[in-house]
Amino acid sequence: MKFYPGNSDLWNDTLDELWNRNGYTNSEMKTDITEVNGEYVLEVALPGVKKEDIRIELDQGYLTIAASRHHHPSTANGHMIHQERYVGKMSRSFYVGDSLTEEYVKASYENGELTLRFPKEIKVVPEKKHISID
Repeated sequence: MKFYPGNSDLWNDTLDELWNRNGYTNSEMKTDITEVNGEYVLEVALPGVKKEDIRIELDQGYLTIAASRHHHPSTANGHMIHQERYVGKMSRSFYVGDSLTEEYVKASYENGELTLRFPKEIKVVPEKKHISID
């Protein structure tokens, strides 16, 4: 299985940073990917995001991580003067291949860090078929 980060080539990252075309920059979902003992480990920084606001999906070989961050004002009567922290929805997609299914993916979330683990190689065992004789 090959692992290809979606929307992560140099050109797209540069455009995202310059024009912020997705409403956020990839810096909001910094991701480290390592290969350890025959499995991939993704560590995604999601500070300020609650566990219930994270959604992970597998669809047609793509692993998509979506999250939303909500603003909580410090005073009930105050007005925001300057805001640098991102508030809203964000997502990242990675091509992981068609053989990966949800039962192979292990996810955990602690202290603003989402960790996903799944095997690098998945052996597909052919299903035994019975052939009838006419």
